[in-house]
Amino acid sequence: MTTLIAVAPALPDAPELVTDLSWAGMQVLDRCQCADLVRSAVRHAPDVVVVWDPHPGTDDQAPLFAAVRLLNEIQPTPVLAFTSEVAAEAMEASIRAGIQ
Repeated sequence: MTTLIAVAPALPDAPELVTDLSWAGMQVLDRCQCADLVRSAVRHAPDVVVVWDPHPGTDDQAPLFAAVRLLNEIQPTPVLAFTSEVAAEAMEASIRAGIQ
């Protein structure tokens, strides 16, 4: 069974990500906000980090991209992100940060 942590804004601003992932047969070890991404990943050592962020930003200093870069330095973990952002700059920044 794939283990993961789910990173999303506080409810009700986020879809019920944990329920959807659990129904898909994944074991959700934790749900946190972006500020706690690295701490949660180090604590739980998931197979993958799944992120839902509607607008992560378009520059390399955006909080999500900074957190993913730090995670890759401390404990490399695959990160899968879902977003509503349509700007190419956001995609480029996410790839530079290490998001798949």
